[in-house]
Amino acid sequence: MKPYTRLQLVGAGWKNGNYPQNFTISYVYDLPFGSGRRFLSSASGAAQRILGGWQASGVTTFRSGGALYINGNGSLLPPGADTEPANYICNGKANNPHTRSEWFQTSCFAEPPFGTFGGAVTGTGGVYGPGLDNWDLSISKSFALWSESKRLKFQANFFNVFNFTNLSNPDTGLPDGNFGKITSDNGQPRQIQLGLEFIF
Repeated sequence: MKPYTRLQLVGAGWKNGNYPQNFTISYVYDLPFGSGRRFLSSASGAAQRILGGWQASGVTTFRSGGALYINGNGSLLPPGADTEPANYICNGKANNPHTRSEWFQTSCFAEPPFGTFGGAVTGTGGVYGPGLDNWDLSISKSFALWSESKRLKFQANFFNVFNFTNLSNPDTGLPDGNFGKITSDNGQPRQIQLGLEFIF
């Protein structure tokens, strides 16, 4: 059997929406060990059964942060309005300093005067949330039992295999005590899942 490799671009490029860049790639690769493959093709016995026939696959996602909508105080809304954007009062970009305690320059936003709408719209001043970097990987092997139609499949799944810390969006409510702060993570730490499947 020839080694099998598949590479698929699920989505890549620019998007008109919340996230300027969103890149996802999925892949499947037969490891080059065992019968009919580059290495250990002539191995026999225990070495062939243990080292041959492994397959690796995964899904990797890189995503930029989404544009943030900065909210003002809802009690200052004009009659009939249901949202209240804050006023953007800086001439330059407010997309720094990028720390948990202050993801963007909170001093660049102020409450609009009573009865008026604020001027801060989505992404104003280049204010974007944290991006995402996630790798989910899997390795598997199928073992023939007493016949080819009776097989045992072992699979190990690794979610967030490199244990990256991805941050959630900061608080965007100007009246809130945590305005501009990130108080939680986006996603879970590394998780490992092991499984056996009997195929007949």
